[in-house]
Amino acid sequence: METSDASGYRREWMEGQCEDSDPRKTTAEGSRPTSDTSQQPSVYGGQTSVLKERSEMMKEMDEKIRKEMFERMKEMDNKIRKEMFKRMKEMDNKIRKEMFEMTKEMDDKIRKEMFEMTKEMDDKIRKEMFEMMKEMDNEKITLTDPINTPLHLPDSYSRAFPGRAIQIPQQKKDEYEVLKEKNKNLESRYQELLAKTMSMHQHSEDINDPLRLSAVLQKYEMLQLQQWEKVRSSMPCYWTYEQGRCIIKKLFDACEKDIQQRTEDILKALAIPLWNKAVIEETMRAIRKLFRQPYYQNYPKVHSEIVQEAAILTGTGNETESQFLLQCCQIYCLLLLQDPPVKAEWKMNRRYLEHVDKKDPVYWKNPSLLWPIMKRGEDVVAKGVVWDQRRMT
Repeated sequence: METSDASGYRREWMEGQCEDSDPRKTTAEGSRPTSDTSQQPSVYGGQTSVLKERSEMMKEMDEKIRKEMFERMKEMDNKIRKEMFKRMKEMDNKIRKEMFEMTKEMDDKIRKEMFEMTKEMDDKIRKEMFEMMKEMDNEKITLTDPINTPLHLPDSYSRAFPGRAIQIPQQKKDEYEVLKEKNKNLESRYQELLAKTMSMHQHSEDINDPLRLSAVLQKYEMLQLQQWEKVRSSMPCYWTYEQGRCIIKKLFDACEKDIQQRTEDILKALAIPLWNKAVIEETMRAIRKLFRQPYYQNYPKVHSEIVQEAAILTGTGNETESQFLLQCCQIYCLLLLQDPPVKAEWKMNRRYLEHVDKKDPVYWKNPSLLWPIMKRGEDVVAKGVVWDQRRMT
């Protein structure tokens, strides 16, 4: 039984070997169609396309991140600049306010002291003059003219001292001449002191008046020192000193023309005769006083018209520049409306000039005026400012 099963397995294995060795079957299997692998996509080619897509995605993400970072940095930069500008503006306003308060306090203190000193001097001078006049009146009463007034002496004195009676009139005459000369000198001194006192009263100011000369000159000084440099630094291109001089002169000329035209219109309406100079002068003084408040309160309406009249075209539209031009007009108009008026003089006079760099006059080379000399009649109330054309622009 076991032998028949073993022989059966052997037979099947032999048949299988025969089938494997059959050439027909081998040929049939060998003749089976095979697929063309050349037409199928390569595995490496697919990987390259994936890498390319990933590279493009990374590039897009990188650009997007860069753009977002740039926008954020720009926003932060603008925010920081805005905050810095706001803080600087607040600090500037605070410093200006403090300086204004300090200057005002000093100005009030100085003016109060000057007023007290003037009052003291005035009282002293008046007292001295009163004593002098009283003394002179007593001397005039006591001493009569020895030539025209007879000298009454007792007869006994004349008989006892015949020579001395003749000497007494001559002595009195000499004393009279000496006193007459002293009286002349005292009257001259009185007139001199009186003129000085009147001059001091004439130039005294009301410390409560915000438009008094000293207050306006203080604003003018701030305009020269702070506002000028501020407007120069705020421009896209720095103003040259030549441009600054041209602009300032045009504005000042326009201010003078505006006030002169308005004054002439009023005088013409009043029909005051030209020969009556005293009335004209008094009327012009009243007009200047009348104009002072409107020119101060109607800022910037009146001064905008003056700026337009001056035809200053910078084309920048800068707010700081506009404020500077209006302040120039306002301050110079207030100087012109003082009594007597303060006017700009554009002539070079080295005695009343200073350099923008505080250089000694011996080192100036071809100086030119940037800010004019301010004169009140013949008195200089503010020095002019020059720059060196050879070295500075």
